[in-house]
Amino acid sequence: MKLPWLVVLSRSRTARLTAGVIAFLLLFVIDRASWAVESVLPAPSAPVADTTRTISGLSGWIVDLYHYDLVWYGLAVVGVMVVMGVVIGFAMDFLVNRIGIDLGKLEHRE
Repeated sequence: MKLPWLVVLSRSRTARLTAGVIAFLLLFVIDRASWAVESVLPAPSAPVADTTRTISGLSGWIVDLYHYDLVWYGLAVVGVMVVMGVVIGFAMDFLVNRIGIDLGKLEHRE
C-alpha cells in the first residue's frame, strides 16, 4: 500500500509534478483564501506595536511583513538564518585555516 504523502519520494515525473502543484496550492492559494475570509470577518482586538513613531527602511519593512503576512515573514527569517549560517561557517573555516588546524579528510589506517 502506497501512502499519498510518499508521492514526493517517487521518481516519476507525474508524481513530482503533482506534489509540486499540491505544495503550491497549500502555500499560496489556501493562504490567500484565508486572508480573504479574514477581511470579511470582524478584526479581533489585539495589542500592536507602538505606532507613535514612523519606522522606515529595513526595520519598517520587517515590521510591516510581520504584521501583515506571517508566511513571508517566516520565509524571510529562514532566508536570513541561512545566509548567516553560510557567512559564519566560511568565516570560521577561514579562521581555523589561518590558525593552522587542518580540518580536511583524515587518513584511516587499520
